[in-house]
Amino acid sequence: MRKIRCPYCGFSCRRHGKTSAGTQRWYCSNCKIAFTSKNDHQLKDFNLFQEWLFGKNVQKEMPG
Repeated sequence: MRKIRCPYCGFSCRRHGKTSAGTQRWYCSNCKIAFTSKNDHQLKDFNLFQEWLFGKNVQKEMPG
């Protein structure tokens, strides 16, 4: 698992509970900021599309 780093100062962070929606919150002990880490699902989908577009597989064989 990759270490979560503070988007403001770059220090490693620790878990700090969850939001009401269930998203993990993180806390930076260096700059005292709590934040949520966002997953970039669009980038993952785009990479799958590129893999299909430039690969040798047909669409039927791709996951999703």
